[in-house]
Amino acid sequence: MEQWHHLNLDQVFGQLGASTAGLSSEEAANRLAKHGPNELIEKQKTPAWRRFLRQFMSPVIYVLLAAAVIALALQEYKDAGIIIGVLVINATIGFIHEGKAERAMAALKKMTAPFATVMRGAKETVVPARELVPGDILVVHAGDRLAADARVVEAVALQTLEGSLTGESTGVSKRVLDLPEDTPLADRRNMLYKGTIAVTGRGAGIVVSTGMNTELGRIARMVQEAKEPKTNLQRRLEQLGRAIIVCVCALIVVVFGLGMLRSLPMREMLMVAISQAVSAIPEDLPVAMTIALAVGMQRMARRKAVVRRLAAVETLGGVTVICSDKTGTLTKNEMTVVEIWAPDCRVAVTGAGYEPTGKFLVDGKEEMKITPGSPIYEILQCAALCNDSHLVPSGKDSPCWGITGDPTEGALAVAAAKAGMDVEDLRANAPRVWEVPFDAVSRLMATGHRTRAGKGDYPASPGGNAGEHVVYLKGAPESVIGLCSMVRRGGNDEHVDDAVTTAVAEAQEEMARNALRVLGFAGARLDTSSLEAGFESLRGKMVFLGLAGEVDPPRPEVRDAIELCKKAGVRTVMVTGDHLATGKAIGDALAISETEARAIDGVQLAKMSQQELDEAVKTTSVFARVAPEQKVRLVETFQRLGEVVAMTGDGVNDAPALVQADIGVAMGITGTEVTKEAAAMVITDDNFVTIVSAIEEGRVIFNNLRKTIMYLLSTNVAEMVALMSSLASGLPIPLRAAQILWVNLVTDGTLTVNLVMEKREGDEMKNPPIRREEPLVSLPSLIRMLFLVPIMAFGTIGLFAWELHNNLPLEHAQTAAFTLLVVFQWFNALNSRSGTRSILAMGLFSNPFVIAGISAAVIMQLGAIYLPFMQRLMGTVPLSLIDWIRIVALGSMVIVVDEFYKWYLRKGAEENRSPLPLREG
Repeated sequence: MEQWHHLNLDQVFGQLGASTAGLSSEEAANRLAKHGPNELIEKQKTPAWRRFLRQFMSPVIYVLLAAAVIALALQEYKDAGIIIGVLVINATIGFIHEGKAERAMAALKKMTAPFATVMRGAKETVVPARELVPGDILVVHAGDRLAADARVVEAVALQTLEGSLTGESTGVSKRVLDLPEDTPLADRRNMLYKGTIAVTGRGAGIVVSTGMNTELGRIARMVQEAKEPKTNLQRRLEQLGRAIIVCVCALIVVVFGLGMLRSLPMREMLMVAISQAVSAIPEDLPVAMTIALAVGMQRMARRKAVVRRLAAVETLGGVTVICSDKTGTLTKNEMTVVEIWAPDCRVAVTGAGYEPTGKFLVDGKEEMKITPGSPIYEILQCAALCNDSHLVPSGKDSPCWGITGDPTEGALAVAAAKAGMDVEDLRANAPRVWEVPFDAVSRLMATGHRTRAGKGDYPASPGGNAGEHVVYLKGAPESVIGLCSMVRRGGNDEHVDDAVTTAVAEAQEEMARNALRVLGFAGARLDTSSLEAGFESLRGKMVFLGLAGEVDPPRPEVRDAIELCKKAGVRTVMVTGDHLATGKAIGDALAISETEARAIDGVQLAKMSQQELDEAVKTTSVFARVAPEQKVRLVETFQRLGEVVAMTGDGVNDAPALVQADIGVAMGITGTEVTKEAAAMVITDDNFVTIVSAIEEGRVIFNNLRKTIMYLLSTNVAEMVALMSSLASGLPIPLRAAQILWVNLVTDGTLTVNLVMEKREGDEMKNPPIRREEPLVSLPSLIRMLFLVPIMAFGTIGLFAWELHNNLPLEHAQTAAFTLLVVFQWFNALNSRSGTRSILAMGLFSNPFVIAGISAAVIMQLGAIYLPFMQRLMGTVPLSLIDWIRIVALGSMVIVVDEFYKWYLRKGAEENRSPLPLREG
């Protein structure tokens, strides 16, 4: 991309073949044909039908589809219909949650201006924005949304808001000047960018880039090309699916082998094979996972985190690195005056945000009363009058104090109010009669005020003669003192000498080291009618008053949240558009790293090789002034090192990095629509603590998923073992296909749906993050299954064999075996609520959803046994009271054995030993 900011204007006009009079209509039409329309181009969308069919591309789905086809061939329409119905439901869920990149592109297109004012044939002409071409002269007024990238050729107090593109929250003043080639995007004061907004002044620029060649277009292309990584859940499900496929294939081989040894008919062997395939695949798992993630979404929404992608709920539990923006997320986004310096005193100001309550402390402890005529009072009076912001009191419509206008000026008004000044009354009694608006070059603002009769020396009057206007000046300290000939010290005006200049510079440097934004203040009584409209007319006439230091204070709750992240094995990294020193100071204040925060900026980052960056990210906690592609590079680097990355953002420039991250987190208050569309999660309060809460909830959901999978697989494996045992021992099939489907879809369905509603156990943030490679079926779960599966499988086949041995009908024996397997599941649902805690300690009724699910399962099982039409459908017969007592007694064995196993684990943990793997998640 051409470095237009680096060329001088003659070179720019020469390369573009243009002049300040603009292009002719004919030349503009030729260039439009050559360069194409000035609009963002979307890549071709995937048709909806193809996206729907893509949901069936899974080996596990292929197995179930094959089972359904075989069932249809054997005219087992009931079984085939149930299998196909489950597959269609799951595919529909996946289909609905696709298409995030397309939505992001649509939001980007909304940011473009529909019309633009250009010079055509030396006349101002309004044209559709899509017809802009390189070489056009773009005319800009306050309020315009810029339609193309342009080099500034005229600027009169012109400021633009570029926060959505660069990350800077304040207006950027534009000038006609040349800049070094390596000037970062955020510092290119001679450029205008497509999609940004002019907020003050007016100007003009020569269009240098349109459409996809603009900075906004470059970001749009990055959004399109960014490949959203598979979530951990997707990877784990694929891993589980491959294991299930291997298991199903092995089982089918064994079934046909045993069937041929027993000379079973082919139809019967096929139905057994279908039963085994259905048994091996937990059909309820997709629905259970969807519900678990949906429950997680609801819980997170209550904690002000709105998750836009279901799978992201689980991924949050595995986050190892949070790349967080600074302004508004780690900080309050409310500038606050925290220190005031006068040549003969220095005070600290307490209170944060825009609430006008606080104290003025000397040496950090002794409270100072700010009285009229005192040095601090004069500084605050200057700060309140040379100011365009207004305080907004709290009330019914606004529960918190706020401001209108520039946050830097708002902080000054708040500080004056803390000193007891009525800012609006002060302004009413000292109306403004003269002013020089803020100028970005000199970084100064000046105002002149008339004092009303009867008010005496109101406002305070540094120097001058009675009857003259009071002129106040504020801005960059070095610029302010450069216009001053006197300094106010101890109530007297003294000449500015080298000692004064040095003292001011040292005070300014000390504040800057503490990440404060420093402003200088001066005043004088002058005849404003003799002053010109510029700052030079004030030179040598002003009296220097002092300095004020502002900071965007860290959110008070964030430090504890970062500490909690450290204990949970989650690292916090600040990625900010602010300056390096500011980012580093805030990082140190929040203890973002164990030692003093290491910081690097975008210029240093650009010079690093990939190997150097791999090493740098391991120890760097603050990245400042980074470009959009650098944010993507940071995310990719962390991911290359095995980290699971959550990336926050609010501007358009953040969108590509949010897509690339494992979890993209958009700000709900300050975030653009583009960012929200690209993100997996939106936090409604823009607070870092909310991200930490979402991570905790993600761990809860992952643990609940594991509990659910352990519960489902223990049933499925028990079914497979029971079926294989019957084949191997020469017994009839203990469970009919309809009964297996009933257990897998009805009994398990009523229980898994409620099992995923389990609340947090309280230790989620005391454990390390869930590793990326960690399987869904953990080692502790496998060990528990080694105890529980034999009880369920051999209990079922044992009762079935006992019934046949006692000459009970086959239908009665199958009904008893079928019911026992169901009862095992009732008790196993209680087991699965925790991997280590006793159900008695947790409280039997602490999860009412599980109790409701068991109650529903009991009622449906009674219906399956005793209702005549269900008996015909399921092949069941009524059971007696003695049968039920026997079945419930056998079924309760799973909870007895599991309670003993959990007790053994807890005992080992208390004795500081680990007899078996303790962590379920």
